Amino acid sequence: MLTPSFQGGTSIPRKLTTYTPYRVPQPKRLTTTFTEEETTLAIAGCRKHGITFGAALPILGQLGSSRLLHRRYIRGEIGKEEWEWRRIQPCNTRGPLNYRPYLDKDWYANGGSEVVVLGINYFFHTHSFMPTVSDEWIAQNRHDLGDDAPPFSALLSQGRFVLRSNVIKQKFKKFLTHPLLFEIANARLPMGQPLRKQAGKFWMEIHEGGELDEREKPVPSVLTDDVIYHNGGSSAGNVSFI
Repeated sequence: MLTPSFQGGTSIPRKLTTYTPYRVPQPKRLTTTFTEEETTLAIAGCRKHGITFGAALPILGQLGSSRLLHRRYIRGEIGKEEWEWRRIQPCNTRGPLNYRPYLDKDWYANGGSEVVVLGINYFFHTHSFMPTVSDEWIAQNRHDLGDDAPPFSALLSQGRFVLRSNVIKQKFKKFLTHPLLFEIANARLPMGQPLRKQAGKFWMEIHEGGELDEREKPVPSVLTDDVIYHNGGSSAGNVSFI
């Protein structure tokens, strides 16, 4: 069920059909490793501003995807209507959240650590729209863009970056200090099981050459109020607020 505070969103351009949830995607992975010096510098910067890397990660994701979408727009691969729609969408983020620091320590040390799933829950947050530059800025600077994308400094100042990261931090704090923290997790986890079973059943039927009850047809991936997750990541940071 959607609420006015949790709907909409944007992601990278894609093609969707009614069969997409039931097909195994072809995996693509790009891995980048920070050096020890880069890692130390990033963590030191987070500590200086009183945030964890997990709180900064959704904003870093915003900047990265914003540059990707700007590149598509500047090259004419995204139309004006779609671009304006994407600019005003909220950014929905999610990812695993470590519950182990909040469990009873004696119970955890005496066998509780082996209870499946109990130590991990998931967070879901809606935050501000992705940072963008104006058409006027693009017209004035287009020929100076080496990779057809605005630099990070043009999209978000350091002060605004820290502000957005602190908003994420407060959302984490509000979630982790909720009096029904464990009850929320207990109610949420079983809800996904029937959907996963259904998706697995449909996948097996399609994999064996069958079809669903309806023929495959395109599904719009933009200009919709359906919830679209912008990015996700782990971890949110093991900072105890209890």
